[in-house]
Amino acid sequence: MSMTRRLFSLSSPLGTSVADGVRGVDHAVCELRRGGYVVLFPATEEKDPCVVQAAEAVTPHSLDVLTRLALGHPPVLVLTLRRAVASGLIAAAANVGENPVSVVQVAAGLEAGRMLALAQPGAEPFISPEEMRGASLVPGQGVLGAAVRLAKLARLLPAAVVGTLSKEGSADPVMMGRGRVLVADVLAYDMRIVHTLRPVSEARVPLDGAENVRLIAFRPGDGGLEHLAIIVGAPKAETPVLVRLHSECFTGDLLGSLRCDCGNQLRGAITAMAEAG
Repeated sequence: MSMTRRLFSLSSPLGTSVADGVRGVDHAVCELRRGGYVVLFPATEEKDPCVVQAAEAVTPHSLDVLTRLALGHPPVLVLTLRRAVASGLIAAAANVGENPVSVVQVAAGLEAGRMLALAQPGAEPFISPEEMRGASLVPGQGVLGAAVRLAKLARLLPAAVVGTLSKEGSADPVMMGRGRVLVADVLAYDMRIVHTLRPVSEARVPLDGAENVRLIAFRPGDGGLEHLAIIVGAPKAETPVLVRLHSECFTGDLLGSLRCDCGNQLRGAITAMAEAG
C-alpha cells in the first residue's frame, strides 16, 4: 500500500489586483523564454517604458528591432553584479542595493554574440578599455534590476538587453500582443508567490539516523519548483524546535562533493533533530 497521500489544496489567497500582477509576470516570463520582447513600465509616469529581451536570445535582428523602437538609441546589456565582477567589467563589488546590477552600454558595432559572451558564465572574454569605461552600476530596484529579475524567473541567464520604448515605437507592429508588466509587480513577485505555497502530498520516509520522518511537498501557485519540508519526530507548535533552512545542493547532498559540506550539514541537522525528539 502506498504511504503517500494527497493533501487538500486551497485556492490562492491573493487579492484580485495582486493576482493580476502575478499573472502579468507569468506572461512576461513565458514571452522571454520564447525569445520575445516584454514591456516594463517604471514606477513613475515621467519615465518611459522599456523593452526587454533575454540576453541569451538576442540576435542581430532583435538588436535592430530594439534600436528602432527607441528611435535609433541602442539598448543596454544588463548583468548581475557578480557576473560583471567575474568578467572583469568592473574591478570590485560595491554596495548599491539588495539586488545590484551592472549596466554595460552597447557600443557602436557591438554584435549580439559579444553581448552573449559577456553574459555567459564560464566565458572569459577579453574586456576592452572602452567596455570597462562603459560599465556603470545602478541600484537593482528599478527597471534594469527588474529586467534581470525577469530573466532569472524565466530560468535563463541572469542578463537582459533593455531599450527605451518611444511613443512611436509603442505603435510598431512588432509590439502587438507583447507582454506588459509593472516593475513593482516583478520586484514583489517572490514574496507574493510565497503566499500561494500549498501542501500537495505527504509521505513517511524513514531516514538513516531518524526513522520517524515525514516529507511534505509544497507547490507554488505559479507551478514553479516544489519545496520540501522534512519533519523529524513529532514537534509541538507551542514549543521551540530545531529548524534548518537548506538550499538544495546536488553535488554536496547527493554526490558527497569534497568542495562543500552541504550534505554533511543536512544529515547532521536531521540527526540533531532526531536526538532532540
